[in-house]
Amino acid sequence: MKQRMAQIVVCLFFLLLCTASGQAAEHVEVVAQGFAVIQDAPVQAMDEAIEDALRRGVEQALGSYIESYTLVQAAGLVEDTILAKSSGYVSSYVLEQHSIRDGFVVVVLRMMVQKERIENDLDALVLEIMRRGDPRLAILIPEMVHGEHRPHSLPERIIAEQFIQYGFSVVNVGDSGYRVDERSLSRALAGDAGSLGQLTRNYNVDFVILGSAQTRSLANLHGMISNQGTVAAKIIHLATGRVLADHSVTETGQHLTFDAASEMALQGAAERMTEFLLDAMTERVLSESNQLYLEVHGINYSELTIIKDRLQSMRSVRHVVIRSFAEDRGELEVSTSRTAAYLAGEMSEASWTEFPLEIVGVSGNTLVLRRF
Repeated sequence: MKQRMAQIVVCLFFLLLCTASGQAAEHVEVVAQGFAVIQDAPVQAMDEAIEDALRRGVEQALGSYIESYTLVQAAGLVEDTILAKSSGYVSSYVLEQHSIRDGFVVVVLRMMVQKERIENDLDALVLEIMRRGDPRLAILIPEMVHGEHRPHSLPERIIAEQFIQYGFSVVNVGDSGYRVDERSLSRALAGDAGSLGQLTRNYNVDFVILGSAQTRSLANLHGMISNQGTVAAKIIHLATGRVLADHSVTETGQHLTFDAASEMALQGAAERMTEFLLDAMTERVLSESNQLYLEVHGINYSELTIIKDRLQSMRSVRHVVIRSFAEDRGELEVSTSRTAAYLAGEMSEASWTEFPLEIVGVSGNTLVLRRF
């Protein structure tokens, strides 16, 4: 019996240990400073300094694993979402120091940041971006050295790998069995509709990144060869033939051999070009508006206009129109850069002081709300 009791005690001890470690894993302790200018009210400056410290603390916790969310980082959504509501991620904090220096309130907070909640919101942002049609890309940037095309393009590979890492769907042009020839490539770059149509049919993609990569000799000083590499590229929307971005980058490379110097120059140019193309493509994906529909029940027309005005003031909303109203039911059409689920979350966090409002349904591009 005593042995059985001992086993139970040991099991309970390990259970408590696992629970404690699980709770610790969900939170991270951070110490951060906050600052605010003292204007009219010192108490207000104190509150602003605390808010600043909370934001800095969440940003510090976020920095430990933001690299896993490169697409969100490139889209600039961290600033607009995670850091915009930083206090919501802090479960508790202690004001350890506060002082006034040169017209500033300075505070030091020790806080517990809910790491798991941040990760969940980052995952939701990734899904939001990829739901914008998940555009398919083909990348064609032939490499030319000494006036001859290389069978495998280094810049093309570097750019494709980075786009895949950021979550884009990149078609392997080698798997299609079709490789565009130099003449067709030149025509496509010039906007020829027939050549662009051929790319669409053969690669089955929405966008194509077309360009060229080439090197030339600069100097040979005491056996050290210096070469210049240039990568030029355009992002073309194949359905319309519209050029979304057009850019050229030049870098230099030095090495003992011509090929190694060329490779260094092209690698540097390709890496810089990738940064430009990712920014341009991400901006294109996020610029698409979603048309959402809101059904609101149990309200009068005056209250419907209040909801319309409140929605219009939200950062993610571009335009709101009242579509219909009958008895106690109204319909709104909302143009936004975000999904229905995101807008529902944003509305849930808002304070509806005028009248109580709850979201009772989210489906596809429709939200159902009810006044209670």
